[in-house]
Amino acid sequence: MLDMIKNRFESIPKVPQFDEYRWVDYFELICLSDLDLSLNKGMLIDRVRLKQNDSIDGAIEEDGELPIYIDDDDEEENVPNVEIESPAKIDEKYERKCENYFQHFKHRAATFGEFYPFEVATHELKVKNDYSSNIKCQLYIYFLCCSSLNYFKDFQKIFTSDFEEVSFLAIKQMLPESAIAHLLGKTVSGSKRSYKGNVYAKFEQLAKDLSSKLMIEKSDFPNTSSGDGGLDIIGWFSFKDGRGSIPVFAAQCKCSSQWINASQPSSILEGIVNLDHSPFNLFFIPFAYQKGTGKWHQNPQVKNKIVIDRLRICRLLEENVDIFSELKAANCIASFLTERESIV
Repeated sequence: MLDMIKNRFESIPKVPQFDEYRWVDYFELICLSDLDLSLNKGMLIDRVRLKQNDSIDGAIEEDGELPIYIDDDDEEENVPNVEIESPAKIDEKYERKCENYFQHFKHRAATFGEFYPFEVATHELKVKNDYSSNIKCQLYIYFLCCSSLNYFKDFQKIFTSDFEEVSFLAIKQMLPESAIAHLLGKTVSGSKRSYKGNVYAKFEQLAKDLSSKLMIEKSDFPNTSSGDGGLDIIGWFSFKDGRGSIPVFAAQCKCSSQWINASQPSSILEGIVNLDHSPFNLFFIPFAYQKGTGKWHQNPQVKNKIVIDRLRICRLLEENVDIFSELKAANCIASFLTERESIV
C-alpha cells in the first residue's frame, strides 16, 4: 500500500549549487516518490522554484554570484551587494543547470548499467518497471538514501551501520583471497567482531596480527571504551612469516559529505602501531562523487586517498549483490519505496 502522507523531500538540499552530484541525488529521490514515478525538466525547475525559500539563508556560490533561486521578498539588508539579474537571465541559468543535471542522469545510466533504477530520455527521468524487485536497483537506491541521511532520520542508524558492512564486503572483493580484513566500526554487532574487549585490547590484538609494536598505552583510553578509535576497517596481506613490511589498508566508511575533512585513517593507524611504511588510505562513501562527464567532482579532494564511491562499490559487489537482501537496510528501502509525495 502506498503511503501518501510522508513528504520527506519538501525542503530542497541545503548544499551549494556547485555540488551538482548532491542535487542530482535529490532529484532522483523525488522521482522515486513521485505519483507517476517520473520527473521531467519542467517539474525539476519548478521544484527548485517552489522550494527556493528552503535554500541556504543568504547562500552565495563560490564564484560570488547569487544562487539561481532568488527570493524577491528578502529584506534589503539580507541581500548581498551584487547586481540583481533580470528574470530572463535567471531563467537562462535554470535552463543551463537543468541541462547539467540531465547530463549527470545520462552518465549515471551509462556507467551504473543494471544498478541504475531509472530510464533517461531527453528531458525526462523515469523509474524502471522492476526497480522495486531488482536487487541491484535496490542497492543503488540504498546508497542514494545514505547520501541524503537528513531526509531519512527514521532509518539513519540502520543505514550507517549497514554501510560499514557493505563496505567491508567491498574491500574483501578488492583484496586477494588470502588477505585478511577486520571490521572495527562502532556499530558492528558483537557476533561480527573479530577483535573483542575494549579499544586498547582490540589494538593490542591488531598490533600482534600486523607483527608490529603498539605506540599507545592502556592508560590512553578509558577501560569502558569499546569504540574503533576512528578506524572502521583494517585489511592487510600477510606473508605468514611473522615479519612486518606488509601492505596494509586503513579505511573509513563515511555517509557524511564531511568525509572530505575527515582524518586520514593511515595517520590514525600509524599513531597506534609502529608500521614499516604508511598504510593505504581508503574512504568508502555512498556518494556518486562525479561530474556529469564522469571525472571526479573535485580532484584535489581525492588526493592521497583511494576513494571507493557509489559506482566503485556497485562494481565490486557485482557478483555478490544478493547479500544486500540480508541486511536490515533492505527492509527500510522496501518501506521507503511505498511512499509517494502528496504534494509537489
